[in-house]
Amino acid sequence: MDIMEIANNLGKAITETKEYNRLKEVEKLFKSDKKTQDLLTNFDIKQRTLQVASISGSETSVNKYRKELTELYKEIKANELLNELDDALNDFLKLKKRVYSILESYMDIEDNIHLFNKKQHGCKNGCGGCKKI
Repeated sequence: MDIMEIANNLGKAITETKEYNRLKEVEKLFKSDKKTQDLLTNFDIKQRTLQVASISGSETSVNKYRKELTELYKEIKANELLNELDDALNDFLKLKKRVYSILESYMDIEDNIHLFNKKQHGCKNGCGGCKKI
């Protein structure tokens, strides 16, 4: 069995875990809940409005938007579906991290070897004193 086939099998196995399936179930509930989606959309809009008001608006408008944003945040924190989605996502990300940690444990590459990877630092024409190393 070659490495790509093993990776493919690992990917399939991950989709059969309880963490992945729970995340997909909650994601489906989220996608079908317009009220919760609207809550997040409104929060995003208020954040942007506050940013614009902070730059160009009066202190009164900034305080008004801040208060509205705080109220929306309280609604988000109290939303059971969003809490469930957050928990499911965190559990799945922990699983991914554990799997990747196991894979990395078999790869013994010295940290300083990574310094030779120009792409890691975003270098285009070699090291020209960017001080990232």
